[in-house]
Amino acid sequence: MDKREVIIVSARRLFARFGPHKTTVEEIIRLARVAKGTFYRHFANKDVLLLEVLNQEAREHTGAIRAAVDQAPSARQKLRAYWITGTLKMMEMQNYHGISEDTFPAVADELKAFADGIFERMQGMIAEILDFGVRRGEIVVDHIDKTAYTLFYAVGMDDLKTMRRFRRVQALEIEEMVDRLVELVFSGLEPRG
Repeated sequence: MDKREVIIVSARRLFARFGPHKTTVEEIIRLARVAKGTFYRHFANKDVLLLEVLNQEAREHTGAIRAAVDQAPSARQKLRAYWITGTLKMMEMQNYHGISEDTFPAVADELKAFADGIFERMQGMIAEILDFGVRRGEIVVDHIDKTAYTLFYAVGMDDLKTMRRFRRVQALEIEEMVDRLVELVFSGLEPRG
């Protein structure tokens, strides 16, 4: 592992444990066992490092969801995989929770773009699932993008309060909730015949 990656791993651990506000550059370099100059050679400041940590977590989050969705054979199972994996992975994104443009004004534009990018990718994945189901005749959806947008926001995967509530719920309970949700959604989307 190169020194840049060691710094990122160390920051992830410290940010998750103490929060980005309370974590200092000195603590990060101590845990990473690198010189201060090495830190600043790779990152202009702690906020830039925080953005990299968030982007790394987001790539892992999106990759895990994509893998689960790609393995599922039907639109119903893909949507189920999306919601279960997305919820469980979002709960693991410890450094994402509590971060906002207000808490880190120096990188507010970057944080907004980061959040918008996640939401856009997640809505896009739902749209792909819906399109897959329409092409296979499993579901009927007149406006795929609008439906994807509605499903994304209705489930609340973008909402910090929802994610905090999910942290108290066991994985099995999340699966049961998602199964009920998928059943509800698909009862309205399946072709009538």
